[in-house]
Amino acid sequence: MSAYVIFDVEIRDMTRYQEFMKGVKPALDAAGARYLARGGAHRVYEGDWQPRRIVVLEFPSLAAWESFYNGAVYQGLKAVRDECSTARLVAVEGIDSSEQRGHWRSFWRSGMTTIAKNTICIWYDGDAEEAARFYAATFPDSRVDAVHRAPADYPSGKAGDVLTVMFTVMGIPCMGLNGGPAVQHNIAFSFQVATTDQMETDRYWNAIIGNGGRENACGWCQDKWGVSWQITPVALTDAVTGPDPAAARRAFEAMMTMGKIDVAAIEAAVRG
Repeated sequence: MSAYVIFDVEIRDMTRYQEFMKGVKPALDAAGARYLARGGAHRVYEGDWQPRRIVVLEFPSLAAWESFYNGAVYQGLKAVRDECSTARLVAVEGIDSSEQRGHWRSFWRSGMTTIAKNTICIWYDGDAEEAARFYAATFPDSRVDAVHRAPADYPSGKAGDVLTVMFTVMGIPCMGLNGGPAVQHNIAFSFQVATTDQMETDRYWNAIIGNGGRENACGWCQDKWGVSWQITPVALTDAVTGPDPAAARRAFEAMMTMGKIDVAAIEAAVRG
């Protein structure tokens, strides 16, 4: 069963911390770890706790986490981490997958259905299903959940046409509405995708542009349906929000010259 590791990190030297993270990344990959949250906005609702920067990792098992934590790579670089940051962490074992499957089988057999309390509705001109299937093929934790056809004629279509498509993009519930050509997308709405490295950045960016999309500035692009995407490496977010104002300014100015974000160039700007 999976294990979830929560870090509360106070970073004193972002450049050194990034060096530490770069050093441990191969060991994280080898352990099968993946990021669930990394430095995003957080709120404390109860308790006397003032977290600084929250990082959540998923490991295939508690044993995999302990092997990584006690391994030569992490322990060899732990002194570097302690020089540039202060960290608290906790690991918790998840629910056995067979137990989860049994729960969901029971749930669906009961005939119950659920609808997300808040779903993003995105307007399309007849091609919501095509868009949803592209997102499902491109991004992790993404899928087409349901396709619904119109029960009667409507202004932009006929009975039997695909009217709405329920889909999930990286865990976010969405509904594609085939509402016709009257409404056009603009950059006031966008999906921001946090990427871990240049390879992941390139993969999403190239998929969108290669499928009829359009490049914009500063890591923004639009897909062929006009929906905007920010393909944002975590290294960029760390750089422009870091504790060193001069380094943050250099990184920000470098970003302003880019279309697709160049992680190496951002890291070079931080170093000066």
